[in-house]
Amino acid sequence: MISASPRPNGTGEKKYVSLASRAADFVLTRMRQPDGKLYRTSLAEGPAKLNAYLEDYAYMIEGLLQLVEATWEQRWLDSAIELADIMIAQFLGSGTRRLLLRRPRS
Repeated sequence: MISASPRPNGTGEKKYVSLASRAADFVLTRMRQPDGKLYRTSLAEGPAKLNAYLEDYAYMIEGLLQLVEATWEQRWLDSAIELADIMIAQFLGSGTRRLLLRRPRS
């Protein structure tokens, strides 16, 4: 949703940018673990839980970069870089080919 909202059909309407910003703020403030890692799920009545998968990080980073393009706000770029660093630390395999793993290392 975040990636689709800032620039629907290339228009970049303010209402869509606002929706995407609110969604990104929600994820960044309510769906993160104390160490900065993302959670995969969130319930309205309860706390977020389950560790995020590789694609969760990738889509969130993509959405944040779309917000950077739509708003030029540094906070979205800073968050994207921070999540990219966490994603690499979480999912980079230890083999000789250094493949990214789909699920986080335990």
